[in-house]
Amino acid sequence: MRKFIIIGLIIYSSASLASLRVPEAISQSLYSSDEGFSLNPKDTSWIKTTTPNDLTGKVEALFRTKASLPSSPTFTVRVDKDTRLRTLKDYSTKWLKGFGQFGLEVLGHQYFKNKENESGFVIDLANSTSKKKLRQAIFFKNAKAVILTCMDQAETFKSSIKPCNELIQTFSWNERTLAPAEKLAH
Repeated sequence: MRKFIIIGLIIYSSASLASLRVPEAISQSLYSSDEGFSLNPKDTSWIKTTTPNDLTGKVEALFRTKASLPSSPTFTVRVDKDTRLRTLKDYSTKWLKGFGQFGLEVLGHQYFKNKENESGFVIDLANSTSKKKLRQAIFFKNAKAVILTCMDQAETFKSSIKPCNELIQTFSWNERTLAPAEKLAH
């Protein structure tokens, strides 16, 4: 009996230590949100990491680069549910007007379609106080906004743009297709 307890403790300790580092194969697998969208970091330099406790409830997911960039950019995913706004244009216009109150300077913005043919709005921002630059991509559907934010130091942001865009390009809304029997039941 004692032997089984010791073996159990060894297995438990090993499992606990192994869980401290998420294997790259798992951290680079498809990220599918309960909010109805997904991101696929597989062919990018991003890996999903554990969201710090102070960001829990504010950020749905956090990605960091695995590549050796001159800095450590971050890529966060936030969801704004049940907004009163009904279109991507209304949502993005509201935020464009409000960035100044957060100490952010809008460097540029435009509507776009990513590789998954999803319509979005991209905004480049600068914060002179923290000396950081950000790229935000907003996707909007059914009164829900998904905000993807890539952030890095201003002096190294140019090297972060390409990896940021690669992950933004993988965003897609998940559409559940009903089977014919399910359609009839509704």
